[in-house]
Amino acid sequence: STADKGVHLGVTSATASNLIGDYEEGTATLSFSSSGSTFQYSYQSGFYTKIGRNVTLVVNFQLDGGGNSFSGNTVTITGLPFTSLNNAAHQAVAACRIRNVNLGSGFTYLMATVGSNTTTIGLSQCGDNVATGTIGANQLSSSSGQVMFQLSYVAA
Repeated sequence: STADKGVHLGVTSATASNLIGDYEEGTATLSFSSSGSTFQYSYQSGFYTKIGRNVTLVVNFQLDGGGNSFSGNTVTITGLPFTSLNNAAHQAVAACRIRNVNLGSGFTYLMATVGSNTTTIGLSQCGDNVATGTIGANQLSSSSGQVMFQLSYVAA
């Protein structure tokens, strides 16, 4: 039986009220995705911890110098380990650490977003007093473009 199995919080009582019955750690196979583009990576890692429905994800991508082919089409990241909750109020966002990413005029940072009912992470260019915009694959440097972030989202 799996009843009362999991991680108990606290040291004095192992009651149902302090039981985490759903805990998981693992790796996620995440990839850049853009129609008409191919990507080769020096680093391509995703690690997650899931406690109940809360998923914390750490992502690190760095492109290598060969085998990349870029279009101007929008870039997303595919391969979330769990589908996000189908509720717009539970969207997740995180600012990204970037290197050798060519942001458009007026944009100063890159944002990763997990929307409703998806296994995809959207990437948006952001800045002060400008509308948010998508980012094209051709804005990533083929030699060493790097995107890193950590975010938490609610799983379905």
